[in-house]
Amino acid sequence: MMHKKLPSKGLIFINSLIYIVLAYVGVYFFVYLLQGLFASFYEIPAAIFRDGLQFRADSQDWWYDSVIVTFTSKIVILFLLSVSLFGIYTKSAMYKSYLKLLFIWGSFISFTWMIGEVLYGSLLGSGFDNALSWMYIQDTGKLFIIIISLILYVFAAMVFSKAFILSGNIYFNIYNEKRLQDIYLYHILLPYVAALAVITLLKLPSFPFIELLSMYSGLIIFGILLFNIGKHARLFKQDEEPGAIVVDHKALLTALFFLAAYVVFLENGIYLS
Repeated sequence: MMHKKLPSKGLIFINSLIYIVLAYVGVYFFVYLLQGLFASFYEIPAAIFRDGLQFRADSQDWWYDSVIVTFTSKIVILFLLSVSLFGIYTKSAMYKSYLKLLFIWGSFISFTWMIGEVLYGSLLGSGFDNALSWMYIQDTGKLFIIIISLILYVFAAMVFSKAFILSGNIYFNIYNEKRLQDIYLYHILLPYVAALAVITLLKLPSFPFIELLSMYSGLIIFGILLFNIGKHARLFKQDEEPGAIVVDHKALLTALFFLAAYVVFLENGIYLS
């Protein structure tokens, strides 16, 4: 009996890359738009650029409430966005639709960005650390926050491992070791590495350390995930016939449009107030 031809690894890679980029641009706009609006409530002008949100205010314009709300709102927004998108994904996980990749990648990007903002902000004395300083949280408190952030990387690997592997049912119906390896490499890891390169290029010549370190720290989660995926083999023991694998052209065109909009509109900034 002839074995069915394995799906194209290249097509799997391209589809995942498209949705990672789409998810990143969507999360980026949404988070900075809301954070900028929170800042505007306290008459702190803000503008979204390619390398992040910039506040056009002098040090004397900041006060306790404006600092706390502005810099903690980003963490809260990222957390709520990650949970909401993950919830949507779980409702659509069993459907064979490429669109669900937008939700799982959006949730993952939001979660890693949230952890990175707390961890690297505390270490580098920037971003979220401004709120910690105004709340007079000393080094002991920051050390506790850093430890919790590191633990969350392990937690994220446990939560997202099943979700990512299950998303591979778009392509595979029956599990075997080779297919699980292909899912990990071409559906998860390699597209994310390629997306990191795209995101980094979008930022140049600037290099926003906290945001990019947050994105790159996702590789830590995937490193841990590698040791946790084998137990999810049963997710692919289904009887359905596999469908044809094609590039999601609508998603590709949408991603190209948003990438162009990202570069063009954010080059001179979008001013929120």
